[in-house]
Amino acid sequence: VEASLAEAQFDKEVSQNASRFDWQNFNNATLKRLFDKITGLGTAAQTDQAKLEELNNILSEMDNIYSTGKACEYDNPSNCLALNPDLYNCLADSRDYDRLRFCWEGWRDAVGRQLKDKYPRFVELSNDAVGQDAQRWEDTGAYWRSWYETADFQEQLENLYNQLTPLYNNLHAYVRKKLRATYGQDKISATGPIPAHLLGNMWSQSWINIYDLVEPYPGKTSLDVTPKMQEDVSRSLSFISYCLKQLFFAEN
Repeated sequence: VEASLAEAQFDKEVSQNASRFDWQNFNNATLKRLFDKITGLGTAAQTDQAKLEELNNILSEMDNIYSTGKACEYDNPSNCLALNPDLYNCLADSRDYDRLRFCWEGWRDAVGRQLKDKYPRFVELSNDAVGQDAQRWEDTGAYWRSWYETADFQEQLENLYNQLTPLYNNLHAYVRKKLRATYGQDKISATGPIPAHLLGNMWSQSWINIYDLVEPYPGKTSLDVTPKMQEDVSRSLSFISYCLKQLFFAEN
């Protein structure tokens, strides 16, 4: 916490020094971007020291809860599993439905209940602090999105989501069918969502750990498309080269 407060003070001093320059009218785009970054304070813009300290204390407490939280056996409370590596390995390696559910739910029960009362206050304090940063951002979400430096960032994500949705829906349906065959139709709906604890990852962000359960052609050699792609690229480059040569001779 002390280190975070010291960092916030340093950021304020750097921002104040940089603000002496009329950087918004700089012609050099790179220099202008750098000044924009170092003058943006985010939560360090908080002028109320008590609130800044409370914010950093809450962040530290939540980080500690997250990193030290464990899932303890219901019938043997002394046997507790840490997030890394115990629960990560459980989700990746186990094929026991109830065991997977325990690993997934146990950690969230232990951690989520402790974070539930702290997170709303974090949001309140963070938004209050960010809102004091020269009226740059309306809330912490806007501040975080600004890191991507893309004005239509949300629109781009929405567009990508819409493009990927048909493929994802097909993939989801295929994986769901395979998992129903493994765990039983009573465990997984034929048309509903896939239980998150069956996807091989604590956050369901990667499904590679269940590939052995959903492999489309078990035992078959994986298709290597590299040679074909290289051939197509080579052919395209040859065609482009030919067109450029024809254009050159036509103009000369």
